[in-house]
Amino acid sequence: MHKMFKRIILMLMPLAIAPVASAQDFQKIFDDFRKSNQQEFDSFADKANKEYAEFLRKGWEWFEGKEPVSPPVQEEMAPPVVVPEEELKEEKEDKEIQYEVVPEPDPVPEPVPIEPVQEVPDPASKTVVFDLYGTRCTVRFDMDSRPFLKGSPEEGLAGLWEEFCFYEGLDNLLFDLYGYRESLNLCDWAYYKCVRELCRTVYSDNSTEAGLMQAFILTQSGFTLRLGLGSDGAVYPLMAAECALYDYPYYEIQGQEFYVLEETGDEDMMIMTVEFPAPTHPLRISLEKENMFAENISQTRTLASQRYPEMKTAVSSNLNLISFFDEYPLAFVNNDLRTRWRFYANVPISAHVRKSVYPEFRRLLTGLDELSAVNVLLNFVQTAFVYEYDDKVWGTDRSFFADESLYYPYCDCEDRSVLFSRLVRDLLGLDVVLLYYPGHLATAVKFSSEVSGDYITYDGARYTICDPTYINAPVGMTMPDMDNASAFIVVL
Repeated sequence: MHKMFKRIILMLMPLAIAPVASAQDFQKIFDDFRKSNQQEFDSFADKANKEYAEFLRKGWEWFEGKEPVSPPVQEEMAPPVVVPEEELKEEKEDKEIQYEVVPEPDPVPEPVPIEPVQEVPDPASKTVVFDLYGTRCTVRFDMDSRPFLKGSPEEGLAGLWEEFCFYEGLDNLLFDLYGYRESLNLCDWAYYKCVRELCRTVYSDNSTEAGLMQAFILTQSGFTLRLGLGSDGAVYPLMAAECALYDYPYYEIQGQEFYVLEETGDEDMMIMTVEFPAPTHPLRISLEKENMFAENISQTRTLASQRYPEMKTAVSSNLNLISFFDEYPLAFVNNDLRTRWRFYANVPISAHVRKSVYPEFRRLLTGLDELSAVNVLLNFVQTAFVYEYDDKVWGTDRSFFADESLYYPYCDCEDRSVLFSRLVRDLLGLDVVLLYYPGHLATAVKFSSEVSGDYITYDGARYTICDPTYINAPVGMTMPDMDNASAFIVVL
């Protein structure tokens, strides 16, 4: 990048010294530079794809697959407790809780395209339309000219990869996909699904061509993968991920795990072991922004606080987003279940909820001091939802994003804590941490002034306990039988 700027400066210096330089002069020089620079990128991409095509002719090895790893067994969750009425009349004493901090995962670089892609004006371009979680997507691609596999598997795959590389409409296809990635705020998983749906529309669902096209686009988009060849001749992109993915079979290749994200029917397969000769990165599981899928709104459900009946709302959900969350992979860092809650709690609540629910909540909280406002939100989460164990409802442990707790009829302590942390941060602007005891998850809130009750000290600041599952308990009360000697906090 520094070299690029240096070249621009050197090219513009003569004009800077000249007595008069028109805007057209500057524009011409910049356009010429951009064109030459693009050729350099093109040369790099062409070289990388040509090298990889050659690898496809000879780089295949037989690998035995690894069985999917089941998530670690979670401690039995503590049931909700209703605070005795007489305790509510007692003055709360300050008690500091000691804790350990759940380590935060190291950030993982975002996969970025291996080269810039420029749109090529073509008013006659044909298009392909496909669906991504109820969202209509249209990209430029000529179905009539799509390439097909020819010859033996190895030679045919190499030739098809080269045809994808030099396909006339490739730039516009990638340009449109990158555009959706940005405009819809697609996370890595959603973008993977976007590419898959496109390729399955262009070709038949599990064809060799669809799999190879998917792998081609994902490598150009900056994702680390390997190619697997099933016994039926279909090609599967085997994806590297930032952390272990549970419930997906995988292959260990040169010390790295690559996951099979589609049904293959094969336990073992031939795999192209050579990495793509360009910088790529693993698929990230973390969600930093809301994926902006089209809205398909559910029926409303009424949620109301028992202690503060005016704190009431009719809430509906975007079913497309709920479907997306339902398919999202389960993953933890270092096989530590506690690391997942930071991930769930930091996912933004949907724009639909922010538009339909938040204005009324803000109106109801207006004029309240911080403590009163938090108590209102706390009782809402404590009493507006029906508690039920995951095993009974889902047959297994399952964590909810905040939107899911507003949609499904049941939730547990971890779901309530995630939702409460989201409401407090969004509506009141206060910092929150999650507080984990074996078998239970609560929260602690950082107030602007000192609040009495149970608390922790983190980073020099006081955070007061707020438990969304200790029914009717105000700020500062810890649910009974919690082992304060084994508490952990999850920093958000």
